[in-house]
Parts: sequence; structure tokens; C-alpha cells
Amino acid sequence: MAASPAPVSAATPSWQVASAGLPSISRLRDVTAAGPSAAWAVGYQNQNYYPAPGDELKQLYAVTRWNGATWTQQRLPGDPAELSGVSASSAADVWTVGKDRQLRPYAARFDGSAWTEVHPLVADSGTVLSDVAAADGKAVFVGGTGTSEPAIVEWDGSRFTGRAVTVADSWGSELYSVAALPGGAAFAVGYKYRADGTGPFPMVLGRQGGTWRVAAVPVIPNATLLTVAARSATDVWAVGTIDDSYTRTPLILHFDGQSWRQVAAPVPAGTLSAVAADAAGTVWITGTEDSGRTLYLRHQSGRWTVEYGVPVNSTYGTGHPAFSGLTAIPGARGGFWGAGGVHDAVQGDIAVIGRRG
Repeated sequence: MAASPAPVSAATPSWQVASAGLPSISRLRDVTAAGPSAAWAVGYQNQNYYPAPGDELKQLYAVTRWNGATWTQQRLPGDPAELSGVSASSAADVWTVGKDRQLRPYAARFDGSAWTEVHPLVADSGTVLSDVAAADGKAVFVGGTGTSEPAIVEWDGSRFTGRAVTVADSWGSELYSVAALPGGAAFAVGYKYRADGTGPFPMVLGRQGGTWRVAAVPVIPNATLLTVAARSATDVWAVGTIDDSYTRTPLILHFDGQSWRQVAAPVPAGTLSAVAADAAGTVWITGTEDSGRTLYLRHQSGRWTVEYGVPVNSTYGTGHPAFSGLTAIPGARGGFWGAGGVHDAVQGDIAVIGRRG
């Protein structure tokens, strides 16, 4: 494991968090930005944890767009039930994925003026799509198939093509997050279970030269990678959690173009859920301390800074935000968006947006 200098703790968080303006019960799962005045966040709203028969259909997706001044909800064709991933290569090339009301994979694309429903997979394929990454007018979709092979689908600008990847010594695997770069490199992360039933173990797949391969990563039992961010093909970060049922330990992996290494986290315990990196090399990671406080971890010039979030007010009290999506804001130096939710004991989850810079 690569050691890091002792972290510095900030007195007050540099992140500002506010309600996303969605009705309860709601949560945002992911966020992307094409510039200072163009961002999108996706998730769900009006979820009922204990629905009466027939009420399941009341759950609604959530997609909200930032125009530089306000966030405004948008409508999607096909009326999906929930969205889990979103990615923009430009303000006229935005993709989102999730599931429809029959729990089948759903995807849509925004061309700068309107959203269009697309079909990367056969509707009854049994595959789950968790995330999408857009670059160079193309897109990569990832998820799970319920088998040892994860799901990877590529859009080349005119058609969708599934990519089969064999994961050795596995009876089950799934990809949660994908990052794509101009030029064709891409990275996807998740977990796998070994054929003997042990696991989960962190899993990383990389695309170089048009071919997807399972990457060699540190063997870490009871560990899952949830999200990945690629600043370049030689600077890639993936985060998640090691959970042995007794303790939860942050997991950070870094790829330097040659190998994946585990990086010592600047905090000893807790969970990590999102990561993003900007063009200047600043990396932000968010998570949750075991006490419930929000963690904001910044890596810059080889050093860590740790910030602890403050509770956010809601109708019935306060709660600590938990982010599942982060993105750097192109053209805004030091600017980042975060998307997630705050748990309210009465209302349930309430969607929030975080901003830095």
C-alpha cells in the first residue's frame, strides 16, 4: 500500500450543500457537467418504501439541469422509474441510464434540445445498467448480467455493441461505474465473487486499443469499488469500501498507467462513495464517517486534506448529506458538483446538491 503524508484537517468545509428541490422521498445518484452553466443530476423521487399493491408505479425518475443560475427538472420519454448514471461529453451530448417501471434497462440521450429514449440492450435481457460514460461522440454503458460476466455495451456513434469479457475464477460480478477518455481509453469498476464463493473482491476492467481486459488489482477480501474517475490514461482513481461486517474501511486505488496500487486513506474508518478529478490534478473523494458525518477528502500535489461536513436542515430536523456522485466542472477552476441525499427520520431521503468553487 502506498503511504501518503499526514493529512491536514480543514476547520470548516469548503462544500456548500442545499436541497435539490425534489419532493420526498428522493435521492440523486449521479451528476455530470459540461461547463459552468451546463450540468445534469439524476436519481429518483416519490419513492415509497412500503407501497400498497399497485402503488409501485408512483415512483418517478428525477433529472434536473443546471443552466448557470438554477436547477430545473426535465422530462424524459418512456417515463423511467429510476436513473442511476449520467455523463456529458458536451452540452449537446448527454447520456443517462437506469431502469423502467418493469425493472428493465433504460437509457436516453440529450442532443442539446431534446431527450430521446435509446435501447442499448434487448428489453428482456435481464441485464442491469448502472452507469454510462461519454467521450468523443461515443458512450460506454456498464452493469451486471447476473452471471460471471459483467455487462459492457458500447455506442460508436451509430450502433450499440455488447462486449463480452471473461472474468477468471468468478461465479458472479458486476460493474458500478465507468469513466471514458478522449482517444478511447476507458475504465470500469465493481466487484467479483470467486468460484469458491468467497468475496466480494474489487474488480477493475480497462479498455486499451479497443479491447477490454480485467486489470490486475490488489487482492482485498470483502471489498467493493463503487466509482472511478480518470483524469488521463495514467492518472485514474477508484474508491469504495472494505466491509468485513465488523469494521468499514475506506478503499482507494490509483492507476499510474502501469499498475493499480492501494493508496493509504487519510482517515482510518468509514465508507467512500464518490470520486472526481479535475484537469489541474485535484481529486475529491466523498464518503461517510462511522458517526454519520460527511467526509470530504482532497488529494492535491501529493497531500491529503480532510474536511468534515455539517448537518443540513430539513423539515423535521437535520441530517448529514451522503453523496453518490461527484464531477469536476470544466472551465471553473476548483469547481465541483456533488449529488446525493440526506436521510430524514420522518420524511426519508431528501435529494441534495453540493457545490465547491
